[in-house]
Amino acid sequence: MSVIDTEIVVDIVKIYAAWLERFGDVLERRAVGELVDLFDDDSYWKDVLAFTGGYRTFGEKPDIARALEATVDAAAPTRV
Repeated sequence: MSVIDTEIVVDIVKIYAAWLERFGDVLERRAVGELVDLFDDDSYWKDVLAFTGGYRTFGEKPDIARALEATVDAAAPTRV
């Protein structure tokens, strides 16, 4: 007997691709609230030059939201 339940098939590539597509769409629309909802409560956003022009890390949803709200319009992300 296997410890893996063969009845449940999870395609992590499809799950990630769907998440990434949604992430890109939300980011391009600059919908910070929706974007932050894609993160877990204890997530981190690592900005490497793209939004703040430096190397910065923002921890947890409230900090991520503040950072994105302050920078997303100037960054104007497209084709994510």
